[in-house]
Amino acid sequence: MRLNEEPRLPSDLVGLSQRLTDLLRLILRQLNAVTARIETPVDAAAAVTVGASPYSYTPTDDGLVVVVGGTVSALAYGRNGAFTALGVVAGLVPVKSGDTVRITYTVAPTVSFIKQ
Repeated sequence: MRLNEEPRLPSDLVGLSQRLTDLLRLILRQLNAVTARIETPVDAAAAVTVGASPYSYTPTDDGLVVVVGGTVSALAYGRNGAFTALGVVAGLVPVKSGDTVRITYTVAPTVSFIKQ
C-alpha cells in the first residue's frame, strides 16, 4: 500500500478544521482581553523622607508602605486616630488613602510608598 505524498483531509473536514481554527483564535483574543483588564500595573516606589521617631506617614492614595532596614522597634497601623501594633518591624503595610503607618525607631529605616 502506497501513501499519498500529500495527504488531505476529506472535504467535509476541511471546513471543520477552519471553523476550529477560527474558534481557537477567538478564544485566545478573549483571554488576552481578560488578562489585559485584570493586570494592574504597579507604579514605581516613591521614597518617603522619614522624620523624627515616632514617625507617622499618611498617604493620600491607596497602596503599600514599605519599611526596610534601620533599627525599628515598632510598626503600627492607624485609622481614624486609633492605632494597632502590627507585631513586625519591617515589611509591606497595605493602606487606604488617609490611613497612617507609625514607625518607632532608633536608626531610621528606608521607607517607600507604592501607589496602587
